[in-house]
Amino acid sequence: MELTALFLQMKMSASSDSWKSKAACRKAYTDTYCSNQAQSGMNLKTLQNLMGHSDIGITMNNYTYLGLEDAAVEIVRMEAIESAGESSRRKKYV
Repeated sequence: MELTALFLQMKMSASSDSWKSKAACRKAYTDTYCSNQAQSGMNLKTLQNLMGHSDIGITMNNYTYLGLEDAAVEIVRMEAIESAGESSRRKKYV
């Protein structure tokens, strides 16, 4: 059993007696873990493996809740990369 799964199982057993509450707790923990790892820039294939998903679509579509703020951050990041590339091209030709 992976360390993450073991940690989640220990948290769930300590948090509630109801199996429905444990299932909801497990879902919340796995969703949060997966989303946080995706937001921090973890490679999605690595995240798929850690989550135990057979298909990358499950990881990408069901577990990574990214919002408009995340899209805005990515756009700013891509613009910075693009402008850095343009400035390096200018230096070569000057």
